[in-house]
Amino acid sequence: MDETRTVAEWIVNAKYGDFPQETIDCAKGLLLKTVTGMVIGSREPIGKAITNYLSRTAGPPVAGVTGGAFRTTVEDAAYAHGVFAHASELEDDEFPPTGDGHGNYWSFPAILSLAEDCFSDGREIIVSAILSWEILSRLTRAACAKNVEGKMEYTVANHTGISTASYNGTVSAAVGAARLLKLGVDQARNALSLSVSHAAGKVAQLGFDAHFIESGLSCRTGIQSAIFAREGLTGRPDILERPDGVFGPIWSEGKVDVEVMTRDLGKPPFSIHNVEFKKYGCCNLMHSTNDNVLKVVEEHDLKPEDVESIEVGVTRVGDKFCNRPEPATPTEARFSYQFAAAEVLLRRKIDYSTFSEKRLADADIREEAKKVKVFIPEEWPPMGHPGSRIVVTLKNGEKIESEIPAQLGHPLNPLSLEQITEVSKNFLDVYLDPDQTELVLETMATLEQRPDIRTMMDMLTYFHVTH
Repeated sequence: MDETRTVAEWIVNAKYGDFPQETIDCAKGLLLKTVTGMVIGSREPIGKAITNYLSRTAGPPVAGVTGGAFRTTVEDAAYAHGVFAHASELEDDEFPPTGDGHGNYWSFPAILSLAEDCFSDGREIIVSAILSWEILSRLTRAACAKNVEGKMEYTVANHTGISTASYNGTVSAAVGAARLLKLGVDQARNALSLSVSHAAGKVAQLGFDAHFIESGLSCRTGIQSAIFAREGLTGRPDILERPDGVFGPIWSEGKVDVEVMTRDLGKPPFSIHNVEFKKYGCCNLMHSTNDNVLKVVEEHDLKPEDVESIEVGVTRVGDKFCNRPEPATPTEARFSYQFAAAEVLLRRKIDYSTFSEKRLADADIREEAKKVKVFIPEEWPPMGHPGSRIVVTLKNGEKIESEIPAQLGHPLNPLSLEQITEVSKNFLDVYLDPDQTELVLETMATLEQRPDIRTMMDMLTYFHVTH
């Protein structure tokens, strides 16, 4: 086995022409959603706190901090952008059927910050994103690929409490950074190994600011690992295939298939097509429920006073993390089936203002949230069901049952690049002037033609809300 070297060779030698147009478009959509999250999150309370902190500790001005009106080190800019983007809860995720989830906000903000510093052209940024996602996905799948009892329900988070998004995101960010820094094979291998020593994250932090900070740390330490490797620092050269390497926490369970890391590596279909794109700034587990409630409310022209109760079918993982009848903070509201369903019933939409202190304090949404109850369909797998089942009981006793197979944005019901652009535009228009929004959309739409992204990143650094 020599998985670490094989992965390093692919990072160094992959070419833009290796990837079909649909893969390139998917990467562009993810990068656009990353920029969108960075803008939104910079205005969130945690974004402002991180900005204030970094403004006091700013290092050499080489990379901009979105909305901060200052520059700092590329590592700190990446840290800020990882926190900002994730704080928007607009990250796009992949949930392998046998593993835990992961998303773009643990590595893509690092790619954008480093690309600004390196004057990377658009094609290199796209390739970096595709490579980063592919290795991220394979890490998650390899860690959950075998089960000694012949079942495929094992997940790292349920066993160890490790957040695979944060743990593997650090390595993923190092992959993207190694590519943009144009490291050699041995250097790229060291970058992978060094990043494993920084990998961390706890599932228990979902719904709290610590969860957002974890993605910032992944972005920062991924870049640091690649820079250290460029400077000649080393790590174990076989870190992917060692029993005490990246898969060390679960290797002894006999459930790691390390060959997943290199099996058909570089050949389509690429893992990036398994992404679930988000339309709402809340946990991915809630999206199909939001879509389903909206479908019923619109089809039957329901008003809040018509509804007695809404029963929401959720997975066991959804029940664990998003069954929060009375969220205390906007962050917790982003992980509340009840709060989001009540918002859909009241306003027939979820937008940038939904998960705010003002909305959280409104008595009407608190009252409607009391109508929402969750249940767990026994036949559903713990986390691998993308659809939604709801039962709406009206005041007149009538029951409306509805089931959808997947939310809009799931690979079973995908969004086009044009639709992703429209989702981003709706959010960006709240924070940016029309010409600024257009600059972002045009830059990302024509990314493969761009010599660099510095004009866009400069605007994002100094933008201010004027409306």
